[in-house]
Amino acid sequence: MRECPAAGRPIEAFECAAERHTSYACPEACPFNVFATASYEKFQAIERSADERFFGWLTAHVADRAQLEADMRRLVSDRPGSGYYHRLAWHGIYRVGPSGETCLGEWSKAGFPGLAVDEQVMMRCRMHMHPAMLEVHRVMDNLRVEVVDLLDPERGPFVVVDAGFARQVVRFEVYAAHTIPLPHYTRLLGTCVLIPNFHPLAPEEVIQEIIRHLGGPGDNPGRRAWLAEHYEEFEKALMAVALARRRAMFDALDGQFGKAAYALARPIAECKAQLATVPEIADDPLTEAEQQEGFTEGRVWFAGSSDREKQPTGDGTVIGRILISLGHWRLEALGAGRLARFRERFEQLMGQRVTFKGERLDDLGARLRMNEPKFDPALVPPSLLRDTPRLAVTSSRVAIPPGTVPNDATAAGIINDRQQGILDEPIPALDHKTPRAAASDPALRPQLVRWMKFWISQTDRRNLETGRNDDTNWMIRELGLTEILFEPPPPRPRRAPPREVTDEGEDDLPL
Repeated sequence: MRECPAAGRPIEAFECAAERHTSYACPEACPFNVFATASYEKFQAIERSADERFFGWLTAHVADRAQLEADMRRLVSDRPGSGYYHRLAWHGIYRVGPSGETCLGEWSKAGFPGLAVDEQVMMRCRMHMHPAMLEVHRVMDNLRVEVVDLLDPERGPFVVVDAGFARQVVRFEVYAAHTIPLPHYTRLLGTCVLIPNFHPLAPEEVIQEIIRHLGGPGDNPGRRAWLAEHYEEFEKALMAVALARRRAMFDALDGQFGKAAYALARPIAECKAQLATVPEIADDPLTEAEQQEGFTEGRVWFAGSSDREKQPTGDGTVIGRILISLGHWRLEALGAGRLARFRERFEQLMGQRVTFKGERLDDLGARLRMNEPKFDPALVPPSLLRDTPRLAVTSSRVAIPPGTVPNDATAAGIINDRQQGILDEPIPALDHKTPRAAASDPALRPQLVRWMKFWISQTDRRNLETGRNDDTNWMIRELGLTEILFEPPPPRPRRAPPREVTDEGEDDLPL
């Protein structure tokens, strides 16, 4: 006999097994409830067993067996990706056949032959599966993640129970998935795919524009029905948008590494003394390769308070380096424009003491563009190519107290110092206002929330990759953005950023 909280009386074990989640509305706290979060491993065994039987039914009763077999041959591998599960979901769960039923619906009408009661409950739940775009709000523990569905915002937050998902996601990342509502939580089918953060574009806009561009409907219920059949096309277009925006960044990048050679017209001691008159010039160690070239000393020229180079990275920003040898000197700078400004400043300082001999530019940006994957431009909505981030190649030096060994703690301190001042810096995405100013402007508040979500997800992702624990919630409190105030994820093993997430925790290269 078992004490049954749903029946309010003791029942026999066979009655519990036959009636849970059918005749009885079992509470999650019941120790015999295999659909409770605490029974996750037992549920996984039920899920695997039911899936094997469902695949057997599918192959025998699918509406278009030839198409199913062609899709499986095209997509199956040792580790099936999202495309495999999209087609499996379409053929087995979403597609309505000539009888007016889905393949899974036909199995339900037949009484789920061969399935135990718990497996039948699970498959009835799977009949309510649908595509979703999940925005992560809280990683609650090693199994539970609180999310919202951007395709069903009225539903509000709900909990996904999935070990792989919980290991790898961070706050405010968005994932394309198939969700299955179970009695106490939501389950994912197969893999889910990370929607890249195309800041400052909102993820909702990215999703809507891609579906519209591919011929899909404009309402959320219609989008979900369209994705059920066309999820693969959506993901291909998503990849194309990511690559197109990255190409636009590289095209606008001044990614040339420049070198300029000078001969000395005056004694080296006089030339070095002239460098010492500039407070922004400091000693800089040489690399082993530079020493082998014959250079004996190095200098670094830091940006001053009025220099444009200082704006992105603050104190310690480098304009360029000066390599010194007895016969000639060399300037080095990142970016053709910066090298030109560096040369002008250096020549004004040195006057007739040096003579320009020539320069060389090595286009690092061109190398990056050469290695970019190909994509179909026709898949890219033109509206999603606006506001592409502009990359600036620069370097900076951070002073470390004497005797300090650089490590993760040192890096965390530098990041924390940077965060302390970010709320008072003008941000381009906020119409060049500071976050504090934007917080008091109702027109800018949506942009501020979007910017803060981006900042939080980037920080959480860095924490997960490095094992650090940098905090951002103090920023949310100071800005009064309580609607996005969620506790940070618990400590987890370090993980690389995923493209696809599965229950086994596998991942792929990031978009």
